[in-house]
Amino acid sequence: MGLDAIRKVANVLLIEAEEKSDDDAWIGVDLDGTLAEYDKWRGATHIGDPIPKMANRIRRWVGRRKKVKIFTARADDERSVNAIKKWLKDNELPDLEITNLKDEHMTELWDDKAIAVQKNTGEVKEAQDPHMIAWARQLIASLNDGGIWGIPDTGQVFQFNHRDKVIQLIEGPANDAQGWTPRLKELFATLGYRLLTHRGEDDEMTVIEAIVQRAIGENYGEPLPPRAYQGDDDAELEVAARQPFTAHELAVSRNKHHPKLWQRVKGSPFENDYRRRFNVRESVQVVLDSILHEAPQFKTLKAHQVKLSEQERGQAGESPIKKSVVNGESWYWSNTHRCYQAHSTMKAALTAYRDIVEPSG
Repeated sequence: MGLDAIRKVANVLLIEAEEKSDDDAWIGVDLDGTLAEYDKWRGATHIGDPIPKMANRIRRWVGRRKKVKIFTARADDERSVNAIKKWLKDNELPDLEITNLKDEHMTELWDDKAIAVQKNTGEVKEAQDPHMIAWARQLIASLNDGGIWGIPDTGQVFQFNHRDKVIQLIEGPANDAQGWTPRLKELFATLGYRLLTHRGEDDEMTVIEAIVQRAIGENYGEPLPPRAYQGDDDAELEVAARQPFTAHELAVSRNKHHPKLWQRVKGSPFENDYRRRFNVRESVQVVLDSILHEAPQFKTLKAHQVKLSEQERGQAGESPIKKSVVNGESWYWSNTHRCYQAHSTMKAALTAYRDIVEPSG
């Protein structure tokens, strides 16, 4: 789920909460340094330029019928109050009450100098965006124990353990380039959950057995054909097939199996759910062969690349299939800047290029 979608969900949750809130509740917003730019005192009637992010936040609050007040030490000076009223109007902000008094109905105070403390403890707490807190609560409530949560923007996949209040990284990088991982750790910590990005070492056979169980469940019979996909190939399908998370999401939303989506989901944490939903099963031997015959990493393939033979070039045709020999075994592969696919046969490599690699370019 992208950040825009997260905020839409969070806004709905906040609106629902507001319907049950105190009619007299209000949010205090400091003026200098919070709503208006401030460098030094320049007189009672001077106010800096509005800070766009805070100004837009106030407009959203008022649009949702929240009561907002300017909370400033200038409230005792009539000249300052008149200047603030004019400044609000000039900058197309609502006509807000101006005060310097707190009461029992004030629910939040936004101030560049305030430090938040945990109630009745004196302990300092990290400030969190209430939109994100609402979203995190919704996410925790919506996933069962063992539930999977993926972040397409970072390539990370997490699994929830509600009993121990742990959110464990099971796929993807420990840290992301956007810097969201540490912020998510702080966010979930406010709700009592630990977001862990390290993965411990496991016995090899235990891992194999776990993956086999995940892939085929309790049914060790012969492969069963998946339900056929009836829709047309389209741009949405091509985009979704680039990542396991988005491929799984599209199949679930359409409630239909598609070979391209299945090939992208296969081998990911979403595989078990996909198999269960769409009746996709394979024999134990097929699964074990897939696990124990895992393709080398992309950098290894590049380091051991060799030329295709004349016969292989004929088989590849115009497809950009490359060949590498790793530990005496031949691998045929193709790639774009978004993904790569490697297989032990030219035929499989050509299929993967057509169905997975080329659409991702």
